Amino acid sequence: MNGIFLSTTLFRTMSLTTREEILAHITGGSAPTAPMEPEEHAADVDAPAVIEADEPSDLSPAQVRKLLEGCTERPKSALRFIAREPDPTFLLSRMIEVIGADATGSARGVLAAITRRTRTVLGDSGADFVWWTQEGATWRGTISATTHSSLRKAFGLN
Repeated sequence: MNGIFLSTTLFRTMSLTTREEILAHITGGSAPTAPMEPEEHAADVDAPAVIEADEPSDLSPAQVRKLLEGCTERPKSALRFIAREPDPTFLLSRMIEVIGADATGSARGVLAAITRRTRTVLGDSGADFVWWTQEGATWRGTISATTHSSLRKAFGLN
């Protein structure tokens, strides 16, 4: 299994172009074509490609209910899809298919909305809802076992 693990802190230090390219790669889209930014981010070249970071955030059943209260229908559909998976991992391509999102735009927006809500609910600006790993051309998301169990309870799947 191949994977890239970036901390939120490191991701935020990257240039806008680099962040857009990473997000486009994860969602299967293409990066915007824009001129390269100045060498102000040259220090990032020495940063490791694989970062040992904390696990995805744990959300209790009460926190998941609060998360869902602030979500629109598409993020709720994505969360319901993740809850229905037999374990805390899911394929990004399958989630996109199930929620009817396109790979470049709306899927990124759905995932960003879930991350924002997670951070709001937890009161932690660095909280991560999902970790991404790449296996060939396939992107797999992993959430914490606690969060998966809480999602299953929230959607009445237990």
